[in-house]
Amino acid sequence: MPILALDVGKSKSVAYAVDTHTGECQFTTVVTRPSALGRLFARRRGARLVMEIGPMAGWIGDLARASGLRRVQVAHVGHEAWRWRNVRRKTDRSDAVRLAEMAMAGRLPEASWVALRYNPRLRAIHERIHRGSRTRRKVAIVAVARRLAVIAWAMLRDGMRCQPDRVAATAAAAWMEE
Repeated sequence: MPILALDVGKSKSVAYAVDTHTGECQFTTVVTRPSALGRLFARRRGARLVMEIGPMAGWIGDLARASGLRRVQVAHVGHEAWRWRNVRRKTDRSDAVRLAEMAMAGRLPEASWVALRYNPRLRAIHERIHRGSRTRRKVAIVAVARRLAVIAWAMLRDGMRCQPDRVAATAAAAWMEE
């Protein structure tokens, strides 16, 4: 599946398109506006979009899905896997290449890992599934990602805002029942 890695900037964004079958790659610089990104996404229909988390990730993800991109992944750049070591020069191009390489290798730190830190309910689900076993970690994080998606969908569907106190109370009640 082709990968479109997008390093989003305030005024311009750098896109790095990689065809995983042929190894062909191409850089493109676009203005960070819906019209320009929409044209870019239309040319890359069927690709997987990978971008950094940030204030514009929401509308860019919505635009990508509406334009026919298969999958949208948002990377958490504060994760240990994202650390730059011994680098003389860090550029938007190098960020885009790094996103694509991490996505191809399956090492992309996604939002579900971050959710484990701040959401006790999701942390409880993760702990229950992996039970301290290193081999069940991937199964557990996939379950957390799915639960996170279900919660986000329910919030969108019902027009609700996040209620952290309610989530913590629900997690405590679920723990008491077990």
